[in-house]
Amino acid sequence: MNQTNRMKNICMLLSLSAIGFLQVACSKQEPAVPAPVAKQAPIATAEAPKPMDMPMGKDAQGATDKAAVHHASGVVKAMDTAKGTVTLAHGPVATLNWPAMTMTFKVKEPGLLDKFAADKKVDVEFMQEGADYVVTAVK
Repeated sequence: MNQTNRMKNICMLLSLSAIGFLQVACSKQEPAVPAPVAKQAPIATAEAPKPMDMPMGKDAQGATDKAAVHHASGVVKAMDTAKGTVTLAHGPVATLNWPAMTMTFKVKEPGLLDKFAADKKVDVEFMQEGADYVVTAVK
C-alpha cells in the first residue's frame, strides 16, 4: 500500500473510532425515575361525615340492608283498611338516618290494623320490601 492509502485508512479508522466513542458517550442513559406510586384511597373512619339521605323512592336502597328491621315511635294519623296502610307521624329512625316525618306504611298482616287507632301512640317495627316500607309488628 502506498503512503496516501495508508493515511486514508488511518484517518478512516480514527474517524470510525471517534464516531464509536461519541455513540457510546451519548448513549449514556439517564437515571431511571421511579414511576409515581398510586395514591391509596382514604380509609373510612367513624368520624367520616354521613350523608343525610332519606331513601324512600323506588331506587332507594342506600347503604342499608333491605332485610333489616327498623324501629319507630309515632302517632297514628290515618288508616286505610282497604289498602292495608297506616300513616304515622314518627320520630327519627337512626338505622335509616331519617329525621322525624309523617309517612304512610303498608301493613304486613291485616290483623295488625286492629292495633292502630287514630291519635294512638305506637311503637312499630318495619322492613323495606321493594320500594315499600312495611310494618311487621306493633307495640
